[in-house]
Amino acid sequence: MATAQALATLLAPFADQEDVTSGWRLAGVLPEAAARAASLLDAAMVTARPNWHQPPMWWLIDLATQFDGRLVGSLTRGHLRLDGIQVQGMALWRQLLERLERDWPTTADADALGTAVAEVWRSWDAEDPVAAGGVEDVLVEGLADGVYGLWWD
Repeated sequence: MATAQALATLLAPFADQEDVTSGWRLAGVLPEAAARAASLLDAAMVTARPNWHQPPMWWLIDLATQFDGRLVGSLTRGHLRLDGIQVQGMALWRQLLERLERDWPTTADADALGTAVAEVWRSWDAEDPVAAGGVEDVLVEGLADGVYGLWWD
């Protein structure tokens, strides 16, 4: 229970609601906070590929650190899942996609790029995306300086 409380305290600033009873959806998690939270987890949780398609949490945290990005996910009853990444601008978005294809290529068993939900917002504090769908949908509707995200269900 100590780990659950430590996670809740660390991640509360990024929660979509104050009540942790049913769990929080997390948005805009800074890479430093995500790394501290991940250090509280069993290593297997941080290195696992949920649904086999999603890259592991460590990879998302690493890329968010490199690209000055943010993370999204959930915290439910002490269980943390970081399942998405956001970056600022089309240039970083393209670099993120290149890294995703290089580090997690499509195989017969896993398709990180094809199963990702892509979104673009006008700014970090926008409440609704300008475009959502597959990666190609967002590339067509994208904004040069928008905030781009990928997440896995």
